[in-house]
Order: sequence, then C-alpha cells, then structure tokens
Amino acid sequence: MSSIGFYSSASGVFTAKDAMDITANNVANINTNGYKHLRPSFGDLIYTERKLRNEEVQTGHGSRVLKTDLMYGVDSFAQTEKPLDFAIATEGLFAVREGDSITYTRDGSFYMSQNAEGVWELVNNRGAYVLDNEGNNIPIPFIEGTTEVDRNTLTEAVGVYNFDNPYGLDPVGDNYYVQTRSSGEPQADPEARKLNGYLEMSSVNLGTEMVKVIEFQRGFQANVRMVQTHDELQNIINHLRQ
Repeated sequence: MSSIGFYSSASGVFTAKDAMDITANNVANINTNGYKHLRPSFGDLIYTERKLRNEEVQTGHGSRVLKTDLMYGVDSFAQTEKPLDFAIATEGLFAVREGDSITYTRDGSFYMSQNAEGVWELVNNRGAYVLDNEGNNIPIPFIEGTTEVDRNTLTEAVGVYNFDNPYGLDPVGDNYYVQTRSSGEPQADPEARKLNGYLEMSSVNLGTEMVKVIEFQRGFQANVRMVQTHDELQNIINHLRQ
C-alpha cells in the first residue's frame, strides 16, 4: 500500500498547526499598539507523476505554510494626550537604534531617557533611541523656562521612513521589523503626517481571527483522522499478509 496518503495528511497536520500558531500570535497582540496582523500563505509540496490506465496523473504530497504575509496599512487611532506618544497617519514607520541594529515599528509609545551628558533623549520601552529623518538621536525639546515638552518641535523632529515594499519587511518580535532585500532600502519621509498624543491601535479583528481558528482547527482534525484511517488500513493489510 502506498504511503502517499499518510504523508500528505501528516503534512496537513503540521500545516494546520503552523497556521494556528500564526493566528494565536495575532490574537495575543490584539491590544499591542501599532501591531500589523500576519496571514499565512499556503503552498503545495512536490508533485509526482504516476501512470494510471496508461495515463500520467500528477499526485500531490500535501501542503505547507509557504510564507507569512505582513498585512501592512494604516489603522484606527486612540487619543492618549501624552506628549511622548505618536501615531503615523500615513504609511511609514518609526526607526529605533539599539547598539548597531536599526529596527522599524508603527508603535509610537515613547519615553525619555537621560544620556551620559545629561541630555534627555527620546527612546522606546527597551531604551533604544528613536531616530530623526537623518538617522540621529532626538533630544527632548522643552518649553523655555519650564519642564514641559515642546510638542510641536518634538513632532517635527521624529523621523518617519518608507520602503518600496513594506510587505517585504521581516518581523523580528516585539512588534519590530527589519529591512530585507525584498523590502528595499528605508527612505526618510519628511512630509509624513504625525499625530502627537495618539497611538495607533492593533489591526487585529478578533471576530476574523476566531473564524480562522475554527477553520484551521477543522483542518487539523480532518488531517489527524486521515492519518489514523491510513494507519488502520495499513495494519489491516499487514495482518492479511501474515
């Protein structure tokens, strides 16, 4: 008895499991500022040609998650009134530098940190420096004679970067992305519209994700049953040979 059915259904089990993991990650980030949900794209495994009644028939060997697509775009905003919170009302991403690494994000929830020279600078929640359009750190401007942040000056200073293909960015965790060969080089966008005192909300739609959970769970169960059925048939055949 051929094992094609067994391996095809087994690959379906792993495919459904991987798709469920992606969906679970989306649901876990439903309250993450600026999070862009991910969508699994599926592909067929290798085909083989078999002769059946003097005809060549292509036989598939299952499926796999071919890639994970970043569903990039502009979503709704929540007003916070905090002077260090920012949202981008157009396409683009904030850039932050941690050591020699530069990553990009839509999460504009920033803070201030004092450097060795006593200058307050704009940072993210990990202490990485937020960059301006020239790739430099951003000192916090204060209204003269006060400790109040000069919102207008700070808003102008915050950099926004675009990519030729933002869907090609590679997620590296914690709601950050890095450029890839597919995304192209980052390009500063001084004309980007920035909102101070706002944060962009997550793009995850809980209803849509729950429908996907049911869909992938059904696929997982169906493939598990096919594996079990194929195993039972194999056992019957083995006993008939004895």
